[in-house]
Formats: sequence, C-alpha cells, structure tokens
Amino acid sequence: MSLERKLRFAARPDEVFLVARAAVLLAAVPPLLKFLKIEKIVRALTPHRPRENARAIPRDRVTYLCHRTLGFAARLSYRPNCLRRTLVHYYCLRLHGAPAVIHFGVKRDGGVLAGHCWLTLDGSLYDERPDMVSQFTQMFALPGPAERSPREAGPITKKSSGERPPDVRHLSFGG
Repeated sequence: MSLERKLRFAARPDEVFLVARAAVLLAAVPPLLKFLKIEKIVRALTPHRPRENARAIPRDRVTYLCHRTLGFAARLSYRPNCLRRTLVHYYCLRLHGAPAVIHFGVKRDGGVLAGHCWLTLDGSLYDERPDMVSQFTQMFALPGPAERSPREAGPITKKSSGERPPDVRHLSFGG
C-alpha cells in the first residue's frame, strides 16, 4: 500500500499539513529532551498566535489526526511514550486554538520513581483515562498559571508560581 493511501485519513490540505507537523515533532522530541528542559520545549511548542476559528480544525478532528499519526508511527516500530504523545497532542491542539495544559505527575513503582503526563482542556481531562491519572501525584503543569490566558486560568498546579518545575528528563515515562 502506498504512503499516500495510508495517509488518506487527512482529507484536506490543512489536515495533511497538521499530520506532517505532528510527525516531524514526534521524531524531534527525543533529541530535544536530551538537551532542553521541558519548560523550554513546551514554551517553544506553544504558538504565539493560534489559527483563527474559521481556519482552525475542530478539536475532535485534531485528536483523530493525532491518534492516526501516532498509530502510523507505531506501525513503523516507533512506540511513543506518554510524554512524546502528550507533547505532540498539546502542540496540535494549541495550534488550533484549544487551551490545552500539560500536567506532570509521579508515583513510586517499586524502588523507581515513575512519571506520567496528561492533558487537560478547560480544566477537565482530555483524551486520558481517569484511572491512569489517579495513580499519580501531580507535581506541576505547563504552561504555568502566569503564562495562561485568562480563559485558561485556574488552580491547576500544586506548586507555587515562584518555584521552577523539576527536571523531568530523568524520570521514566512509560505510560
């Protein structure tokens, strides 16, 4: 089957462009995580000006396109962990005007500290199982409260606004 037929799920040119951006970002995340702290990556992935409503792809369609892109990557033997999936999904949602927030949590898994990240949209879990998130203690959220628009404001993070998030590069993100 040709690549064109496999990518047929993206019907319009703007959808093809979004899928291409998601695929490039998915490939770029591992090297970025080796050299940059997570807050710099999230800041770079937060568009200064999201697409206008008339040109934006609806949220459910963005989610569908992200899932298909991640599924295509899995067929190529690349299984992204929760951090990579969340960063790609965050970028795509933000690009199309959705006020997504990434949350980072930890739990003890035997003697190892395991991490998980997830998205919220308008204060509610987005595209994540509540039973998975409930196992983790939330440590911080990005973008921070000061960087969110008034529409997104709310008591999201447990840390005070003056504290910097810990370096997550040393956590195990398996989920």
